Amino acid sequence: MGSEPPKTNIFSNMTLVDWLLAGVFTAITAAIGRLLFPPLGWAAGILIGLLLLYLAKRRRDGVYTQNDKTPPDDDLR
Repeated sequence: MGSEPPKTNIFSNMTLVDWLLAGVFTAITAAIGRLLFPPLGWAAGILIGLLLLYLAKRRRDGVYTQNDKTPPDDDLR
């Protein structure tokens, strides 16, 4: 109760560039899955891509909370 980090939404602190990179990464893993395991390898590629993105996002948020910082804002105004 006392030292638990606050739970954050998995979709929080995401910029437009983050979303674009996530989409491209998922498409690439789906294409690789289709090449390796036709005809339904694309589905496995999407699942693997989403799992890897989840792990990376969780680690990124953990680093930010550990250092008491917030992710950089999108300064492309």
